[in-house]
Amino acid sequence: VSISSGQTNPSIVNADMELTTGWSVNHRSNAQAHGGTYSWLLNPPAESSLEDYQDLSWLAAYQGKYFTFNCWIKTTSMLEAGASVKIGINDGVGTTYSTAITTVIGWTWIGVCRKLDAAATRLRLLLYSSAPSALGASTAYFDDASLATATAGNPKCFADYNSNLYMA
Repeated sequence: VSISSGQTNPSIVNADMELTTGWSVNHRSNAQAHGGTYSWLLNPPAESSLEDYQDLSWLAAYQGKYFTFNCWIKTTSMLEAGASVKIGINDGVGTTYSTAITTVIGWTWIGVCRKLDAAATRLRLLLYSSAPSALGASTAYFDDASLATATAGNPKCFADYNSNLYMA
């Protein structure tokens, strides 16, 4: 899928989480992996949250375009009410997050779609995990991320629900 003729799509550095670079903080872990040897671990201490991000190469031509960010996520502990794990897209004007994961799950493909604002100044991908109380933690692994763009006539958002792929 292309944005328009002659333009390149932005790409995620270290989308497979095998390197120690690309994301804002090195949280690479070999404890779990969807593909390869490593994944990205976010394990915030009680009463806090962690959000790693990646700012992709920016072109003003991305303003007003749709982007879909997908990632495999696995949670191994969600010990408290209110703990959540999600991914997001921030364009410098606003943020759109995926549906929050609030229970222990095996590897699950999740996604978020955002139409960048006409005044957008960046394309930032977010990995997020929270443990809002003193009762416990939320341990989440992220792996094998992807980014898609859409143009007129192509699907703009994708969702996997009950093993069915839906497009809008």
